[in-house]
Amino acid sequence: MGPTLLERGHQPAFRPQVAVDAQSNATAVWAQITTEVLDGVPRRIFSVFRNVYTFETRGWGDAQLLEQSPFTSFGPSVAMNAAGQAAAAWSQWVGDYPGIFASRAAD
Repeated sequence: MGPTLLERGHQPAFRPQVAVDAQSNATAVWAQITTEVLDGVPRRIFSVFRNVYTFETRGWGDAQLLEQSPFTSFGPSVAMNAAGQAAAAWSQWVGDYPGIFASRAAD
């Protein structure tokens, strides 16, 4: 099997991280440039996405946005336990400072 494009859109994507469970399922996270509108003004920011590989179907799903912020998010990381439960964490600007955010999902 060759490489698979995991991200969506036609914007640069950075800092991929992948975690794999005991059944060879995987979750990938990354930061990607998106365009958000804040106060009526479109601007480019980094957003955090994920995609899930299912060993049973031997394929990746569709990329999903993990956060809905009009501010830049960066530095995603991911961990997965043997049962396939994944958790992602990243930094995200909240006003004047970056905060730490997380999302859990079981696929």
